[in-house]
Amino acid sequence: MSRARLLGIAVVVVLLCAGLGLSAVMAQDEGEAAPAASAIEPNRPEYEPNDNLWEANGAELGMLWHGAIRPAGDVDFYRVYAETGMPVSVTIDMPPGSPLAPVVSLYDWNENLLDQVTCAGPGVCMSFVAGESTDYFFSVSDANGAGGRSYTYSLLIDLDDVYEPNDFSEQAALIAYEEEVWALFAPIGDIDFFSFVGMAGDELGIYLSNGNLTLYDADENEIVPQWLGDRLVYSLPMDGVYYIQARTDYCHHCPYTLSIEPFDRALFVSLGSSGAVGGVSFTSGDILRHWLRAGTWEMFFDASDVGLKGNLVAFDFANEPRLVYSQKQNVDGVGIVEPNDILSFSPYSLGEDTAGYLNWFLDGSDVGLTTSGEGIDALGHHSYAYSLLLSTSGKARVPYGAGQLTAGREDLLNLDVLSTGANSAGFWYPFQDGEFTLDVGGANLTGLDLEGNEFLYLSFDRTVTLDGVTLAAGDIALCHLVWYMAGCETVEKYFDASDAGLAGYKIDAFDLDYAYPYPYP
Repeated sequence: MSRARLLGIAVVVVLLCAGLGLSAVMAQDEGEAAPAASAIEPNRPEYEPNDNLWEANGAELGMLWHGAIRPAGDVDFYRVYAETGMPVSVTIDMPPGSPLAPVVSLYDWNENLLDQVTCAGPGVCMSFVAGESTDYFFSVSDANGAGGRSYTYSLLIDLDDVYEPNDFSEQAALIAYEEEVWALFAPIGDIDFFSFVGMAGDELGIYLSNGNLTLYDADENEIVPQWLGDRLVYSLPMDGVYYIQARTDYCHHCPYTLSIEPFDRALFVSLGSSGAVGGVSFTSGDILRHWLRAGTWEMFFDASDVGLKGNLVAFDFANEPRLVYSQKQNVDGVGIVEPNDILSFSPYSLGEDTAGYLNWFLDGSDVGLTTSGEGIDALGHHSYAYSLLLSTSGKARVPYGAGQLTAGREDLLNLDVLSTGANSAGFWYPFQDGEFTLDVGGANLTGLDLEGNEFLYLSFDRTVTLDGVTLAAGDIALCHLVWYMAGCETVEKYFDASDAGLAGYKIDAFDLDYAYPYPYP
């Protein structure tokens, strides 16, 4: 084929292509303007087809989408996952002079229309709170059914963080106890501050679903939480405003939840005489449960239901309730039990209808508790449930190595139990190497509870002054222990008996609820 003929064919092909392009332009919707620069394909475009729920583009919170309503009547669908309670906002943007009148519609999985908004212009068009954790579907269309290359838009579906700006403590967003906060870490390095009003003695769990938090008082002192049982607890030292700093080091767009949950801690008590409190009648052998925050009382253990008599002078909740009674008695299935012995109780039910069975836990005579002064009248345990901490009603002499260990009724002794039951065994050793002393003028230590290695709770049979803190009979002191010194570093009144309606009653035994390895009814 000649060179001239090849050239002629090439010219024909070029003219044919140009004609096809011209025909495509002429075939545009009548009256549509020539495309503006904004109609150039964006970096993150929608992808067609996405004209119904089942073709919806999968989006993530915080993802910016670019799309176009093209041709006329086009509808674009997007799918986003949101969790229950999450506030979500939909933001639309358009180029200046855009003819688009955007309509945003919200659907569930069953194609039910949940909301529909005709946007007033660029900006937040729709807000909603997710009713359940599932996928939600958003569509964008034109209110007039129009469309074309100039009907471009951008779409941002994101968590609606109403707490911003809160990057500094001076901007802290005020929140309340038991309020669920949904907020957002964005961009990388974002720090959010929240504030709340607390009262001295409040014990709180502060839960952040993503990242780390620090709690400060109004003077910017950090409040360090403590593990009490299986709970990480923040204890507030005074009335006032507190600040939570929430942060993350690794996430550039992370939704999170924050909540402050006050613990309604339960105090279990056995009192030295019969009576009634908070509408609940009791005897000296029963255990009452008192909810410290709510201020209510209820029967927890009814001694008469299981055939026990006399005064319950010590108890402890470990693997199961452990009980010591001041009266010598014959217990069904166990035998003769004395004040030097410890019973264990395996409950079927507790409360007004207490049921279960009793067992030997410790035969006191097997470990050297034989005299009337060696009756147990305060009982707790270390982190290991068989490492006991106890006090006796009088002078005690127990085996210790090749000699004896002596203690008065205000002293504490350690007993590691090696075997339980009618043939018990164990070994004694002094608490804090024998250097722990309580200067309480001969008062009897009637109740104790130990939490971890830092919190020792104590009660006495009469008014005492402990490290400058005056405690009436029935009050409970909190002794803060530290590893580098013997005795209490500080002492505070933890429980005021008169405020709780117990004026005139003596607490014979008590326990606080954090040490439970299992739930009680």
